[in-house]
Amino acid sequence: MEKNVLNTDLTGKVAVVTGASGTLCSIFAKALARSGAKVALLGRNMEKLKEQVDFPLLAESYPNDDPESILELICDVLCSASPTIRIGRESLPIGKVHDRFKRLRFEHVAYVLDSLRETTTRIINIKAYLLRALYDAPLTMGHFYAAAVRHDFA
Repeated sequence: MEKNVLNTDLTGKVAVVTGASGTLCSIFAKALARSGAKVALLGRNMEKLKEQVDFPLLAESYPNDDPESILELICDVLCSASPTIRIGRESLPIGKVHDRFKRLRFEHVAYVLDSLRETTTRIINIKAYLLRALYDAPLTMGHFYAAAVRHDFA
């Protein structure tokens, strides 16, 4: 657990942080959250995220898969000031999750959407499923496609 650098208990208080997509404001928002405050973040940089995942191509390639909602989910994670985020059955440190989500590109989101299309398993908690899939995509996508190629050419 990280140290409460504000040295005050803000439990039950609500803090609104503007400019939260910037480095200094995000650090301050995390400090407020560690002090017990519920933190509302304003100033998500959706344009930067759209550029990161090549949103025009994503929207064109997956018009029926609601790519806007995937973008919102990624943005929610990147703007979270909570000290941990639940991914699957684990509560992971926010820094680790942010680092992984900052690596997401068009290919990763396309991989998740393609996998979602092909699954025949009933998904009860779609948000949890998508969070796990997006978190794992940078690590698993290459291995998935390599295995598919080996299978196809065997």
